[in-house]
Amino acid sequence: MYFCLPLGVYFSLPFPVSPLLNKTCAEIRVKGTQDGARQKALRKLDFALSSIKLFTHVSNLSRKSYFGLSGEIIPSNIRSILGYKYDKTEFHTRRERTGFLFPYELDKEKTKIMKKYGLNIILGIERENDKTNLETRLLNSILWYSKAYDIPVVREAKDARLKSENSKQSEESEFFSLGDKFLKLIVALECLLIFGRENKRDNISKRSSYILTDSYDERAKIQKYLKEAYGIRSKIVHEGGYAVSQSETLKLMCYVQQVIITFIRFKNKWKIKTNEEFYQWLEKNRLQDRLRIKS
Repeated sequence: MYFCLPLGVYFSLPFPVSPLLNKTCAEIRVKGTQDGARQKALRKLDFALSSIKLFTHVSNLSRKSYFGLSGEIIPSNIRSILGYKYDKTEFHTRRERTGFLFPYELDKEKTKIMKKYGLNIILGIERENDKTNLETRLLNSILWYSKAYDIPVVREAKDARLKSENSKQSEESEFFSLGDKFLKLIVALECLLIFGRENKRDNISKRSSYILTDSYDERAKIQKYLKEAYGIRSKIVHEGGYAVSQSETLKLMCYVQQVIITFIRFKNKWKIKTNEEFYQWLEKNRLQDRLRIKS
């Protein structure tokens, strides 16, 4: 069964096919009943887009070039606001654009860079019928990262009450959207790095540093930062009203992206093919760091 699915943030799923002309589409080949095949096709396409998001530079978000399956992300739209005093002596109007601002462009140069850093590896894993437990762990981490990527920054509020505790000046905070994005990034790390009931804060920070660098001093810096980031996560979850800034969120996004991509690129070199081998590799690094401290 064939499905021709529209992509982008500004398309619907129209029939007949003629309205799809000149739109960005993807052809998916799957087997099954019509409903089952349709759901499988949507999942395959969603993951393909998730892979592209993983290898897209975080700075791209400043352009608000969001993209995804039609109907699943906020489209570009104009919002009109009318403000006035109770006595109606003053009127103020404002028009602002929500959703994406610029279309996402995927050219040959971008594709070449993505392949260099592991895009083909991920797409090859996704095509496998029988995935290992480690491959499933990795794909889940990528999906959560992509869901964080999808959350648009749509509301801005300049308010000293929303100031981050770590910031000396009030920053623009898109209160709930940034908090949601921050939480999903932490979940992406948990999917990749946590095994069962473990201390998440310590293990996420330490294991991320093992993947990113062999330098003990650099590892210490990464661990300090990610412990602070996990502390922000806990405040969002348990206090609800904690506001995370855009700069804090994008910084975490860069770290999570680097952890996932570095693991994709070097897991074979590190001879990691299963969850068990991954856990043993992490423990080996932990013991080596402890020996460095004692020496």
